[in-house]
Amino acid sequence: MPVTVTFDFSDATDNNDRTRIRLAFQRFGWETIGGTAYRYPPLTTGESSSGLEDWFNHVIPALMYMRSLVDAKDIEVNNFTIDAFSSTGWRNSTEGPEIGSSDDISMSTETTSGEPVLSESRLRDWLKTCRDATTT
Repeated sequence: MPVTVTFDFSDATDNNDRTRIRLAFQRFGWETIGGTAYRYPPLTTGESSSGLEDWFNHVIPALMYMRSLVDAKDIEVNNFTIDAFSSTGWRNSTEGPEIGSSDDISMSTETTSGEPVLSESRLRDWLKTCRDATTT
């Protein structure tokens, strides 16, 4: 079952920050369905073979990237919704997606807008910084 996220930022938000968030969602495998509305998994790919969303490797990192940028740039969020009728899990390598290392998370190389994709290495560095912040 898909996860849909929508949000609106204040008009004062830097367009570069809007683009960074859109491209991060797309890198993590989300589909832009209009403006600031995103769907995971993309309608074009359908559900995973197990029928489970990859929350730890695609859903949560995309949301955390948005949250981190909103916090770092003091972006005013006017509206936010997340809709999910979802089930996921991990059962000793027999069902569902395993929590992957920052180096192993699959990332999309495509965007719906045809714009250059957000740097994969910078996004992986961000994931590693989040990971490393828990051990200091």
